[in-house]
Amino acid sequence: MPKERQGDPKRYKTLVLSFAILQMCLLWSTAVAKDSAVALLEAATAGRMDEVRGLLEEGADPEAADEQGRSALMWAAVKGHRDVVQLLLTKGADVNREDPDGITPLMLAGLQGHKDVATLLLDMGADTETRNVDGESALMLAGLRGHVHVMEALLEKAANVNAANNNGMTTLMLAAVNGRQEVAKILLDHKADVDRKNHKGQTALMWASLSGHPQVARLLLDSGADVNARDDDKNTALILSAFGGHPETAKLLLSKGADVNATNAAGKTSLSLAEDKKHSAVIEILRKQGAKE
Repeated sequence: MPKERQGDPKRYKTLVLSFAILQMCLLWSTAVAKDSAVALLEAATAGRMDEVRGLLEEGADPEAADEQGRSALMWAAVKGHRDVVQLLLTKGADVNREDPDGITPLMLAGLQGHKDVATLLLDMGADTETRNVDGESALMLAGLRGHVHVMEALLEKAANVNAANNNGMTTLMLAAVNGRQEVAKILLDHKADVDRKNHKGQTALMWASLSGHPQVARLLLDSGADVNARDDDKNTALILSAFGGHPETAKLLLSKGADVNATNAAGKTSLSLAEDKKHSAVIEILRKQGAKE
């Protein structure tokens, strides 16, 4: 019988060498792509327009992202580099890309108060209603930072003024918590629901009262807020104001018709809570208004 033919050793060595070269080329290509991505991210973050343009012309991926999933566009947006943002968008960067936390370039521009960048993103199709993992929209995030000018741009593009986060908190409620009067005003001017309730039945007025922001509370009351609305625990704005120890807010609520003797689900009144907390100024105001022991 004829002997089984063995493979050609030279051919085998050639194949091994070719495979090794192919691996080296792939590794080199990956390294080059990684280096160009890093360079693009750094240039976009720093606003180095000419460098960004050059990298893109050399083939850098406009969707390059860092280890946290933040793209070059996101970094340019958060830093306020409008020209870089525009260039990346024209080269195919995704205007609605989200990082692992659901943050978009528009949200980042809003957080930092970059109206020119936000306006550009909106003109290029950025979605105003995208939510992050906490259910927050770009409008909410801009409102949290008090960037009224960005909010105006968002509202002009019909951003939902009554959108709520995962806890049912609207932008108006968040403004009330933080005492942001200008934010509250622009929201009310755009027909925000003044008596909207969160998942615990709390309104913006309750939050302003609990946090001790009488100017915001007055604005809400002047816009028709229900002074005697109750949350799921039957608390009123006055009860919460007394609990928090805010005499000016309590005085305002009483002047607008707050029930001084309202009782919550635990059987507590504004006076009893103020006494528990030893808020002497609030106690005096409540007693003058006929609060019962």
